[in-house]
Amino acid sequence: MAGFVQIIEFKTSRVNEIRDLVAQMQPQQGTGSALRGTVTADYDRPGYYLNIVEFTSRGKAMD
Repeated sequence: MAGFVQIIEFKTSRVNEIRDLVAQMQPQQGTGSALRGTVTADYDRPGYYLNIVEFTSRGKAMD
């Protein structure tokens, strides 16, 4: 379990570009400050998404 979780809500019509960016960054997960990131859709509000990012600490999230 991560020490700190940051939830970023955003609205976009270009979610596939966001997912592609996340996929490009996945090989680097665990080597920097973020341990893991997930993009999820808000099915109650079309076009809204959440990026859930896990960090070892709040300090690492703020770096």
